[in-house]
Amino acid sequence: MKEQTTAGSCNSAKGTSNKFVAGLLQYFTGDAEQSPSQFGFCIPSLTVPGDLENIVTEKKVTVADKEVSEITPTFLAAYSQGLPGVTDQPSLVFSFPPPAASSYTWPQESPRRVAWSSFNMPKDAQGVATTLKLTLLDASGSEVSAVSMASLKNDNNEKVTIPATVPVGAGYSMKICADVSAQCWTSDNFVIKAKIENQEKPVEHEQLVPGNPDILVPGSEAYGVFTAGITLSTAETLGIQSHRLEVKELRGVEITGRRRSAGRRAAGTKGIKVIFDILADDTGRDKTSNSDLKVEIDKPENQAAAVATAGSYMTAAQTTDADATKLTSGEYSDTDSLKELQDACSKGNCKEYSLTNEEVTLALAIIITIVVLGTCCCCACGGVLVYCLVAKKKQTQTKVQAFDPESAKTGAVAAGPAAAHAAGPPPPDGWSGNQPTPAAPSSVFCGQCGKQQAGGKFCEGCGKPLQ
Repeated sequence: MKEQTTAGSCNSAKGTSNKFVAGLLQYFTGDAEQSPSQFGFCIPSLTVPGDLENIVTEKKVTVADKEVSEITPTFLAAYSQGLPGVTDQPSLVFSFPPPAASSYTWPQESPRRVAWSSFNMPKDAQGVATTLKLTLLDASGSEVSAVSMASLKNDNNEKVTIPATVPVGAGYSMKICADVSAQCWTSDNFVIKAKIENQEKPVEHEQLVPGNPDILVPGSEAYGVFTAGITLSTAETLGIQSHRLEVKELRGVEITGRRRSAGRRAAGTKGIKVIFDILADDTGRDKTSNSDLKVEIDKPENQAAAVATAGSYMTAAQTTDADATKLTSGEYSDTDSLKELQDACSKGNCKEYSLTNEEVTLALAIIITIVVLGTCCCCACGGVLVYCLVAKKKQTQTKVQAFDPESAKTGAVAAGPAAAHAAGPPPPDGWSGNQPTPAAPSSVFCGQCGKQQAGGKFCEGCGKPLQ
């Protein structure tokens, strides 16, 4: 269709039977059926297969009370939802570095978490998820060897520091590649600038979110979608750029039951604790202090707003993953459930747990080592290690036998969950294990949830027996 015969009219180069273009013109103009040989305007060039009629199907449909031709390529006929190659292919979307519109400037020697959401990531021949390589690219697209990390686990974020040896300048970007397939994805550009001296230190913020936390395993599509969604909604609530918030950790939260005379109340209502770092604005445009932002986001109405709007960001993800799809339900943006969760946790009726099981695995490995070695000395050393592990993670729900000095003397390690024990004050300077331990106070700590209380037979927090 390149020969213009009269003003505003073109002949078809194909001849007198160009039904495909006639159908397109009818559909887009909404006019009556078009001529297959002459058209109301000229298309400078259109290259189509000679057997086009054989690779498309055409049927008449009614649109706005007009009959038009609906043309469908046969290779798309089986897809009623997302197009092939869009929702079924490996992809990766960066949350940080942020979009170019943010005009982000990354200071040298300032650690930041590169964050991403990944979809349909490839696996090796044994079905193991690919590891990743993260590299800094300069303005020419060349790799910067000073910032390159290989064989990373795909856990949706990695802390990166730009060393002072990397020149300041614009046009930098981050690249992540899948080791199995060598597919790569690149972030938007950002500027590297000199270190900001005496920059305000990050402030930690904890945000409760209702919903089932057990699908949020690091590396999963659901984890990436959730962390990106709650970060964006919290930033919107505070009126700040998203690069001022970093998700450090997600933990599961469960409302515990209480023992009553009529039996134990049903427990199990769950939620998520999101642990953020609030950062100073590296661009220097936003002067609001981290501590002031902490005061704002701690307000109940702002926490509710952050949860309520998170769902709109999560629904934007182009994925068919079953767990990620669950995030689009109202469960994760229900402010009534949020209030219930906040009330229970403020009264000590919540327990937290890890979403990775790494803490439990480490504790059990230490116990197994103690049992295998079986000597008095090693048991004592192992017992101290178990005690230190539990003490550092007070809220971790690990079923670990508390260290008992009397057991250590005989080389015995008791099985089963840790019993509640009296907690004494720290021993005075110079105290050793061969001397009597200072007397314990009347209060006790629950061996299951760690709640301190005056005494009694059952824990006031989780309802477990106090032994």
